[in-house]
Amino acid sequence: MAKDSDPDVLLAAICKLANGGRFIDSELADAMVFEKHLGNVPPHEVLSAPV
Repeated sequence: MAKDSDPDVLLAAICKLANGGRFIDSELADAMVFEKHLGNVPPHEVLSAPV
């Protein structure tokens, strides 16, 4: 989630996390599902790749 995200989305994320839930920004979810990625690595493994 970006610092410049909508304040309502940020607040919803904080509340969900504070209650033990998980949150993923809708823009990130869209990018993971719909954007093409490089290489032969599945998109879910890109998130766990070392930096």
